[in-house]
Amino acid sequence: MLQPGAAGPADDAQLVQCAVHVATAHFPRPGILVVSASLCDFSAAVSLLIILLNHQILWAVENVCGAEEHGQGTTLLPPKPSSYILLVAPSETWERDFTKQVLLLRERTNWNANAAFLILLFGNTRAVDFVFSELWHHMVSNAAVVVSQPDVSVLAWFPISFPEESPTEAARWEHGQLVEVKPLFARQVAVGRLENLTLRAATFDWPPYAIVNNDSGRGRSVRTGVEVELLRAVSGAVGFRLLEEALLDGNNWPELLKRLNEGTIDVGLGGFIPYPERYIWFDASASYLEDRTKWFVTPPRALTVLECVFHVFRPRVWTIIFGIYVVIVVLEVVFASSNALDLALYRSWPAVALDSWRLLVDSALHALPVTTRVRLLVAAWILGSMHINQAFRSVLTSSLSRAQYERSPRSLDDLVKHLPSVTAAPLR
Repeated sequence: MLQPGAAGPADDAQLVQCAVHVATAHFPRPGILVVSASLCDFSAAVSLLIILLNHQILWAVENVCGAEEHGQGTTLLPPKPSSYILLVAPSETWERDFTKQVLLLRERTNWNANAAFLILLFGNTRAVDFVFSELWHHMVSNAAVVVSQPDVSVLAWFPISFPEESPTEAARWEHGQLVEVKPLFARQVAVGRLENLTLRAATFDWPPYAIVNNDSGRGRSVRTGVEVELLRAVSGAVGFRLLEEALLDGNNWPELLKRLNEGTIDVGLGGFIPYPERYIWFDASASYLEDRTKWFVTPPRALTVLECVFHVFRPRVWTIIFGIYVVIVVLEVVFASSNALDLALYRSWPAVALDSWRLLVDSALHALPVTTRVRLLVAAWILGSMHINQAFRSVLTSSLSRAQYERSPRSLDDLVKHLPSVTAAPLR
């Protein structure tokens, strides 16, 4: 059994064991505790909280990049919260920065003995060791009386980042509603009500079990699927009921997202999300109208002919085409004048252009044999056709795809409102 102030666990198995011990020994009423030592997408972690806190969700953003900025403004948490869920998602941070985060977090969130729910999502092992030992010492030292009020405050905490890497801006409250919702990678605060519930989950362990993450420019193997294992391991121990349905296909993202949109499951777990700009769960990052959250939150539909024409030939495209035409006409006139062509003899501009380009080709290729000229012209025509065709297909695909998913974006409130509120029978 770990003692207050002891070093953190060294691997996932010890982490789960320690987490279950904290939940069962120091939280008298049922709580939810999920600890992960894998690198996980931040939005996916907060998505799990959205499902657990499945109604009365209000979101706020806190601007915290360091000690200097942290002293400004007021906390967005309630003045006397009855319990906390702490979500920590570090990736590559130095220990001194992490120490600063823990101290700031303790100062700003009224961290007290009422902490009845704890969700930790950790990154590298070094950060896990330090922060978990700090949390362990605090929880054991201060866990005296835990009130039984069901209100829950959630602080989703992201690592310290530089403004140019992860711009964050503060949000404000007006009449109980959030104003000025800001983009991804901002600090999230949720207020909701957590009841004993049955969580309907569809899961799969995505092979291969380890992938290479090159986002930071350094090849690094990260473990996947550990969130699924941990949810299975702690669900029974800490008191919430998990009805799990395992998907047969190990890479069944479309089916998982379809089930989420249909409402037949409450949460989908697939481990690490390799392409967060495409594969988004119920993204609770306060940025539903951003491009990267549109792909699966809005069902596709067929576009009309007018919409296709508008999105393919949008005003910017028309402007570029007109500019190219003007440049070609000017070049043709200049070339015709320099070659002493009598423009008065021509009845139309196409005739001028035809003779101009004929003279240009003849003057450039007059020393080449006829067969060589033909081969060059055929090769140029083939390459030009391929390039134009590919460019048009790219414009068409991107325009239609974007238009298809931009038609009726849902808000966070709409998604939460349609989530089924499931309440479990009393725990035995």
